[in-house]
Amino acid sequence: MKRGILAKVRIPAKNGNPVIPHNSEVKITMITSSGECIDRPVLIKRETQDLSMRKAYDAIFWNPPEKYVWKKLPKARKLKKL
Repeated sequence: MKRGILAKVRIPAKNGNPVIPHNSEVKITMITSSGECIDRPVLIKRETQDLSMRKAYDAIFWNPPEKYVWKKLPKARKLKKL
């Protein structure tokens, strides 16, 4: 059985800011040593699917400038006994 190759790509920040903007669509195409151009799915934290355009998942780069702060919800009222 032939095993796949795991490749990691790191793109360093420029002037302290990510090179890829938040909420950008990300795709990857590679050229093999034989000159063949291949597309591969991107493993990423957030994916979206727009069925009106095509039946494929798009990888979205998720790195918001401000960290989300969870809002504390009020406690639910205790139910009266039946």
